[in-house]
Amino acid sequence: MKKFVRQGTMLLASLICILSFALFAVTAADAHEAGGSNPWGYTLNESPHGTRIYDTPRGFCSIFNCVHNFDRAQGYVVECWDGKFSATGGLRNACVGHRGVKATLYAHPRVPVRNGSQGKPDHKGF
Repeated sequence: MKKFVRQGTMLLASLICILSFALFAVTAADAHEAGGSNPWGYTLNESPHGTRIYDTPRGFCSIFNCVHNFDRAQGYVVECWDGKFSATGGLRNACVGHRGVKATLYAHPRVPVRNGSQGKPDHKGF
């Protein structure tokens, strides 16, 4: 009986781990998709012609999950390993207390479309 309980517990723990990872992956991907809930088109992909973000627009932390002292930092925006965003990129101790820097967030140039509004970058980034 103990063997079955132990196996059931291990199976349940494995399932929880897998579901947690899948949920994190979906949440992180949704936050970075251009045109989705991210109106600025920021991505974790540098090319083509991505630039580091030093000045964030108003409302940035209502879209992205920011560290508590985000506004006080003076670096560029990075994603920490715990999924929070920090403006400590390029600084010593970036994402300290958040398991370190996972990736840099990039802005990309937008191209005008026929109606005069801003479009998404094309394959060349112009």
